[in-house]
Amino acid sequence: PPGTPATCPTLHASADFAVQVKVPDLRIRYGPSQQYAVSSLPDLKDGDLLRCNCFAYGEGIPDPLAGNAIDRRWYRFGHYLWVASALVEGNAPGSTP
Repeated sequence: PPGTPATCPTLHASADFAVQVKVPDLRIRYGPSQQYAVSSLPDLKDGDLLRCNCFAYGEGIPDPLAGNAIDRRWYRFGHYLWVASALVEGNAPGSTP
């Protein structure tokens, strides 16, 4: 939730990588699952770029660019804002779906 930074695996806490939104409206969440609340920030749009600072494994989401294969990665940007890897293009260093 806001004000409580999510914890990332130590190995990836300092990861710095960029991804690009690949869906029309991407909801920003407060944790690595659709069970977390949606942020009050505006949805991200197709083509928006994000600078991420870590990743975690959470709820699996079908990846439309990978034949709807399930991707369990979630990417954090800022202190507590998360997006599903399946809905952006780009990969966290050393990660696998």
